[in-house]
Amino acid sequence: MAVYVVGLLRVRNWDWCAQYVETTERVVARHGGVYLGRGVQVETLEGDAEPPTALVMIEFPTDEAARAWHQDPDYIPMIELRKTGCDTELMLAQAVVR
Repeated sequence: MAVYVVGLLRVRNWDWCAQYVETTERVVARHGGVYLGRGVQVETLEGDAEPPTALVMIEFPTDEAARAWHQDPDYIPMIELRKTGCDTELMLAQAVVR
């Protein structure tokens, strides 16, 4: 059953991004993940929440695959790299009906 990782990013600087994307795309693919969207133009349509600077959505085939990606030894250093220039909220959503 598919699961979705949704990341809301508040970017302070983009210095970390090139290295992060290069490594993370490879690790996501290794675990069967597919990017559904990445964007830097985020707008709040309802509510009072300040929109994030950027947003990412990744589909994984299973909960186990998503968790394996997040705990992959090649990805763990990327988490720390991302934190050097970005505050992130990362969520895992179970099977959303299409």
